[in-house]
Amino acid sequence: SIRNRGVEFLLTGKPVVSDNFDWDITGNLAYNKSKVLKISDTSNELILATTTKAFIKHIEGMEYSQIVGRTILKDEEGRDIIDATGLPIVPAGVVPFGTGVHRWTGGLINNFRYKSFNLNVLVDGKFGGSIYSQTIMTWNTEACLTDRY
Repeated sequence: SIRNRGVEFLLTGKPVVSDNFDWDITGNLAYNKSKVLKISDTSNELILATTTKAFIKHIEGMEYSQIVGRTILKDEEGRDIIDATGLPIVPAGVVPFGTGVHRWTGGLINNFRYKSFNLNVLVDGKFGGSIYSQTIMTWNTEACLTDRY
């Protein structure tokens, strides 16, 4: 089971109204935070999707849709720990990188009417989620290997 808690605001208005021109505007902002309460009696994790380097999981006690993957070991100063072959040390286990679900969403719609012509403009966004890019991960890995030679 999953618990969601949040709030959403919607505001509409008509800044300009005339015989030949109207302007309508609508804005919304929403916040939602989820928590995975229970997966099953036999497991506390559920894998939803996989790539070669990362997974999407539901993990009990954490936010919905966690991006998890392997990471490189770091020393006390934050530098990669390199083994005798010149490659970074990657532990066998995976760690959570964050939720892939954005906590904040919002949008702004403007509708302009001039006589019988309508123009509708939408701007929306999502904020507060994590993103995993397999492409960037591959580029970083190849750059690390290329730097060795």
